[in-house]
Amino acid sequence: MKQHARFKRSGLLAKIIIVAALLYVAISLLTLHSQIAGAQAELDSLAAQAEKQRQINAGLESSIEDSSGANQTQEAARDRLGLVLPNEKVIYDISS
Repeated sequence: MKQHARFKRSGLLAKIIIVAALLYVAISLLTLHSQIAGAQAELDSLAAQAEKQRQINAGLESSIEDSSGANQTQEAARDRLGLVLPNEKVIYDISS
């Protein structure tokens, strides 16, 4: 009879350990699920930012292709550096 009582105790202890392990696994899974959901939200946000940046880059590339590089360079040289073409005449307005 002593063996029978011993098996009852070990059976109860085993059940408690199994229930505790199942609770731990369940809590771990819920925690991982929330972490995955947060990472997915961050991924979606970053994907949206990347797509927005691609659109901006495409717009800049098209504006570069549409504009004449030589004309832009000449205008920048005139405005910023005050340069002129070799046969051009420069007239300065000193009345102001």
